[in-house]
Amino acid sequence: MCQHVCAGRLESKYFAPETVEHIQSVINSREKPVKLIETPVYEYA
Repeated sequence: MCQHVCAGRLESKYFAPETVEHIQSVINSREKPVKLIETPVYEYA
């Protein structure tokens, strides 16, 4: 999960390619997350 991601235009359903590349680089960098959260997981079927 990433926080504070600029969504650009409000009517857009997608992130800009540069935004996606930056998110991927942050995830792949293996840096320590700024925080950890617990989230519920539900069974779909």
